[in-house]
Amino acid sequence: MLSSGRGGEFARTIAQDPRSSIEIRLQERRFLPQSLRNVAVLFRDGSVSVVGPLESAQLPEDFFRSLPMGGVSRRVVGNEEYILYAAPIGQNRTIVLYESQDFLAGPQFAVFVSLFFGILAFSVILFFISLSFARKVIRPIEELADRERAYARHIAHELKTPLAVAKSDLQLALVEKETAQDRILSAVAEIGSMRDTVDDLLLFSASGSLARTVPTDIRKLLSELVAKSEFGSRFDVSHDPDAPETVESDSKILSTLFRNLISNAIVHAPADARISVRFSKGGFAFSNPAPDADPKVIRHAFEAFVGTPGKGSGIGLSLVKRIAEAHGWKTSAELKNGRVAIGITF
Repeated sequence: MLSSGRGGEFARTIAQDPRSSIEIRLQERRFLPQSLRNVAVLFRDGSVSVVGPLESAQLPEDFFRSLPMGGVSRRVVGNEEYILYAAPIGQNRTIVLYESQDFLAGPQFAVFVSLFFGILAFSVILFFISLSFARKVIRPIEELADRERAYARHIAHELKTPLAVAKSDLQLALVEKETAQDRILSAVAEIGSMRDTVDDLLLFSASGSLARTVPTDIRKLLSELVAKSEFGSRFDVSHDPDAPETVESDSKILSTLFRNLISNAIVHAPADARISVRFSKGGFAFSNPAPDADPKVIRHAFEAFVGTPGKGSGIGLSLVKRIAEAHGWKTSAELKNGRVAIGITF
């Protein structure tokens, strides 16, 4: 007969050999099955004392006998399988920890699910880490490709006008013998200017920064560029008393910025409209009437290839923005009371 309960012989067993001592002995065997809830003590004379929530009356006496010491074993009673672990305590007793397989199946499944989702979470984290690393590697390549494309657009844009002037001078030199020398010299000057522009834009577009800066008189530079323009008479240039005369810049790159602002104003203003340029303490702005301006286009004025159909390529202001940013300046475009103002803030 099995004796069952939390007192009796089991209590005396624990008193004779404390549980802490039992756990130490089990740990020495590197196995302490914490999930086996039920405990039985097998005595040398064959009697068994059982303590635990499991209904022990269902178990025959030989259920606890002939168990391998220090290892896990399985036994079946009826249609139910049990997991047992046996270890000697002293010379006359054996402790048996056991549990129904059905009870253990739940924790085992939970462990499996936890392991599965743990592996899944690790895989997802690893994927995003790899994606982030790939983006860091690819981003510089993409930026270089963008600079190359921008360079090609800017070079083509900047060469159109001087090429047209040089072509016109050479054509006139062929038919106007008396002015041929002056025309040829003018064409040579334009070609030299184009060469310098290409060199400067090559350096600027490749790096996105200014290679050299010196104090540059922006008022004088703008006045010279306006005077060279065939529409220079339409410009009204003014400055506030506290407006700076010079800025740290590369005069050739700054000339490119001004030429594009001049060209943009001429192209988008009505033929007889006055164009104003005002220098202030905080920067300067080009303003001109624009009765047909589209507010949506103005909001995206500094993006490449955004422009009014039939009025330019949409590259000029994107180059203006790029040059301004290289100086640490900010750009703005505003449509107010039928006038467009393109501003540069220092």
